[in-house]
Amino acid sequence: MNRFFRVTGMLAVLAAAAAMSGCLVKETDTIITIYPDGSGTWTTLDRDVRSQADTPAGRLREEQEYLAEVWEGRYEPALALDAIGCSDVSTQVIRSEWPFLVITSCRFADLGALWQQWLDAAGLRGQSRLEVDGDRITWSVWADTSDEAQAGTTTARGVRVDSLLGGNSTRLFIRHGQFVEAAGFELADDRRVATLKAFDDKELEKAGGNLVLVLMWTTTEGAKAWK
Repeated sequence: MNRFFRVTGMLAVLAAAAAMSGCLVKETDTIITIYPDGSGTWTTLDRDVRSQADTPAGRLREEQEYLAEVWEGRYEPALALDAIGCSDVSTQVIRSEWPFLVITSCRFADLGALWQQWLDAAGLRGQSRLEVDGDRITWSVWADTSDEAQAGTTTARGVRVDSLLGGNSTRLFIRHGQFVEAAGFELADDRRVATLKAFDDKELEKAGGNLVLVLMWTTTEGAKAWK
C-alpha cells in the first residue's frame, strides 16, 4: 500500500477505523464545495456510527463516550479541521439515537493553502497551490508517496489529520461555473462534481512515487475543456 493512502485512510479497511478507538465503526463521506475564487466549505458526514463491542454494556459505554467527545468539543474531525486552518468549525449530531449521524463542517479561504497545511500536518513532502488565469482557476497538488518519504499523522498541536480524507469518497462540488480539466479526479457529466480517484501502487510506481492532482475550473458556465 502506498504512503499517501496509508496516511489519508482512503482505503476502506482504514476508513472503518479511522479516528475512532475501540470497536466503533462508521461510514464517512467527505464533501468539499468550491466557490469560483477558491474558497469554500469542507463537510464530513459520519453515518451509521455504532459500536461492535461484544456485550451490550460495552457497546453502550463506547457509544456514550463517542457522543461525549462530540458534545464536549473533543471530536477529532473538528479538531483536525481547525488545526489545518479552517474557520467556523462546527459539529452537529443529526441523529442522537443508535446508529448515530454526525456532520462536521467548516469554511476555508483558499483550497490550495488548506491542502498545503494538510500535507504538512500529515508529514507528506509536497505542494498544493491555487493559480488564477483570467476566468480560469487551477488547483494543483504534488505529493511524494514513496515508502522512503517520511509521513506522520499529527499536526503541531498533536491532532490527528489522517481521518479527514478517510471514508467512502471525497467529492468536490463547484457552486458556480464548471470543471474544465482534471487529473486524478473523475468528473460528472454536468462538470460540477469531481470525485477523487484511488491510485494503485503500479500507477504510482510509473510516476516515480509522485502523486499529482490537478483540477481546473472556469467562473463562467458552458466552457469546454482545453485540448
